[in-house]
Amino acid sequence: MERQTKWRGTESKKSKVHIDKMLSNWWAKKQAREEKENRSGGEEPLDPLLLSFSLKKTLFPRLLRVPNRGIRGIRVAFFFFFFFLLSSWVFFFLFGFSWWVCRAAGGGVGGGGGGMDIEQKQVELIDHFVKQASALKGPALSPLITEATSNPNLFAFSEILSVPNVLELEGTEYSVYLDVLRLFAHGTWSDYKSNTGQLPHLVPDQVLKLKQLTVLTLAETNKVLPYDQLMLELDVVNVRELEDFLINECMYAGIVRGKLDQLRRCFEVQFAAGRDLRPGQLGNMIKTLSDWLTTSDNLLYTIQEKIKWADTMSEIDKKHRKDVEERVEDVKKSLSIKVKVTPCKQADIDFRGHEEIYSEPGGVMDYEEDRGGRPKRRRHPV
Repeated sequence: MERQTKWRGTESKKSKVHIDKMLSNWWAKKQAREEKENRSGGEEPLDPLLLSFSLKKTLFPRLLRVPNRGIRGIRVAFFFFFFFLLSSWVFFFLFGFSWWVCRAAGGGVGGGGGGMDIEQKQVELIDHFVKQASALKGPALSPLITEATSNPNLFAFSEILSVPNVLELEGTEYSVYLDVLRLFAHGTWSDYKSNTGQLPHLVPDQVLKLKQLTVLTLAETNKVLPYDQLMLELDVVNVRELEDFLINECMYAGIVRGKLDQLRRCFEVQFAAGRDLRPGQLGNMIKTLSDWLTTSDNLLYTIQEKIKWADTMSEIDKKHRKDVEERVEDVKKSLSIKVKVTPCKQADIDFRGHEEIYSEPGGVMDYEEDRGGRPKRRRHPV
């Protein structure tokens, strides 16, 4: 390694000396040429060495720096491009999240506040149409009825039906509009198809409204609506069209909430807005509510009985636990007394046993030491 470094250093020195020599030769030639030109007044062609030296010092570095500038520009362009993509992604994410929160808070598909919003709108619309119907009579009511049945936010018509001016249309040439109002209050799309000849032609908004009301009528009795039944009742030819109608025209409108089950081919209803009561339906509703009230009272009585039984069992359990604890304390006391008496008796027995052994007259040898230091053995007299 040292040899290689030394060789490189020697080579660099040689090249430097060679370059200095070339430059000195070139400078000498240049001065000689200038002197010759001054003498002769002519001009000689450029020296190739001078040309190559000038190109190497001026043009080549610029050409070599051009790709670096291009790469740097490409890097900057890519940086701004990815920054734009990232910022746009963040913007769309925040926008989508805020939209979802607003839809959830405002009662979109499955939202919780849609029912209250619809009820508030319906109250305002009902008051508006009732006031207008009270001020109009005869043929002037027909466009009002068409407007009311075409309004996308109105799904209750019993208040308009109860207006005296509207009831006066019965038996006149404009009674068909009264029938249309009754159809939207209580009927379905199937009812309209069966009485097409007796009713006026419906505009597209009225057709859409009547199909929405048909879904509400079906949801009153069944919480699971098969696709086949819905397609038959709504005159829908395929499942895609049916699901689009349920999502866009029913769920987004807030009149119904539920889940589409494509595997079972059914619509599971979780919430449905109520329709106007049909004639004779009030008695059935009162009976249903009375039965519900009776069932609730029976359930409440059963719950109270269960509470009393639980309290009684709790008292019995507490009493039994107290008796067991008292018996345990008695057993502990008796055991502690026995433990205290037994060691005393055992100590007395041990003491008496040792006394008898050491006081026995025979069989025990004593040792005495003589003055001479030799022990002698002596037996006790018998």
